[in-house]
Amino acid sequence: MLFTLGYEVGRFISLERLIEEKKIDITRILELSSTSLDEGKHDPWPYINFVLYILKSAYKEFEQRVGDFKKRQRELRLILLRWLSEIHR
Repeated sequence: MLFTLGYEVGRFISLERLIEEKKIDITRILELSSTSLDEGKHDPWPYINFVLYILKSAYKEFEQRVGDFKKRQRELRLILLRWLSEIHR
């Protein structure tokens, strides 16, 4: 569902892993959201908050990974430049 809405972070960060690591009981959240569903008195907010929390966690992790990658990329570039300058001496 998230992919079809344009939230592609799940391609890079496992949303299932985040749910498992956070020890979130999805069954309980769905139960809270669907209580009194037949009467039209259900509360979708526990589920909405759950989805938003997982998305926020995923995007934070993705941002950290990209930052780490860029840092390593800069470090490797410096090593390569030093190596090239030593070869051409």
